[in-house]
Amino acid sequence: MDLQTSSDGPAPVEALADAVQTATDRTVEPVADKKGPMPPAEPKAPQHVVDEIRTKIAAAHAMAVGGSRREAVDLFHEIRCFADRGPLAEVVGKLVAEFSATNEAERNKFNAFVRQGSPANATRRAILFSDSLGLPRPRQPLGAIGNRATSYAFALRENLKRSARNNSNPAFRIEPWCQRYATSENVLSWIDGIDFTDANVFVHVGLNDFSRRIFTERQRISMKLLPPDLVREIVRFSQANHYRWDIINQYDDYCYVSIDRWRRNIAEVAAGVGRKGARSVTWFTIVQLPLAVETHTPHYRFNVTRYNGALYEAQKDRLLRVYDLDRVAWENGINKVMLDDLMHISLDGHAIIGRGLADYVR
Repeated sequence: MDLQTSSDGPAPVEALADAVQTATDRTVEPVADKKGPMPPAEPKAPQHVVDEIRTKIAAAHAMAVGGSRREAVDLFHEIRCFADRGPLAEVVGKLVAEFSATNEAERNKFNAFVRQGSPANATRRAILFSDSLGLPRPRQPLGAIGNRATSYAFALRENLKRSARNNSNPAFRIEPWCQRYATSENVLSWIDGIDFTDANVFVHVGLNDFSRRIFTERQRISMKLLPPDLVREIVRFSQANHYRWDIINQYDDYCYVSIDRWRRNIAEVAAGVGRKGARSVTWFTIVQLPLAVETHTPHYRFNVTRYNGALYEAQKDRLLRVYDLDRVAWENGINKVMLDDLMHISLDGHAIIGRGLADYVR
């Protein structure tokens, strides 16, 4: 987790890990295909931009060592925003679009896989929205490892199939919309194109919404425009053993979805699927982490509490039901339900969630 994390989501640490990967990737010159033209070279920032950033990050390190951490963090913020505006913004926008298309293709592939395995006589549906926590981990199979599901969507599908056979319950088709780095904003953008008639709807996003960022998605991707050694210096400044705590503390509202927008999104998603005929809406809570997370990520637990609290407010107002994944994780053992990063879900965790969600369909 971005203890790190995006989701995938990802929370702050995943973004950092991805930036580190970008920094350490080998630079490979494009090679002409014998049967085709030379592929286009990867876009790079102009040399004067590289030189300016190199000067700024060196100054930020020096200022922080000299005790001027607030000024150093402000300078780091200028650096991470270097391609948010201006001529490079369009270049980064194209890279972000390519990245999003890859995530969307994975989402659609998983959706088709789970739906195709649902009973042919299914008369009812369960629709799942999630970030990467609803997907198998990279390099895991889409279905199962042995008899252990690699996603709770698959586990739920199999549980409901058995229930239909053994207890004459209705047969369900499972429709997952699970995409890495997804937030409640993504869910809002998806619902217009989906039929929710008589469906049970589950929403498992929030981690990417609230997590305070070292780099946004486009900032992380913009690192590809810079030389690897420079990216390493930028990342080094932001790591936990340097000034990560200072960055998050100083820019505490640096997230994808503010608490006010989160509340609005909850209400809009619940109302939107309700208008389109959903039988129920159930939203997952965010898993709270041990107190040690505060060492490198200030106010983490406070923010989880606020965002989870908004879900319970919505439940009190009868907009939705809450599936308390936080309670499920801690009651079953946080180290059993979650992987070692305490962010992503383990095989045991997927099995537990898949059984639990079966009680929420009707």
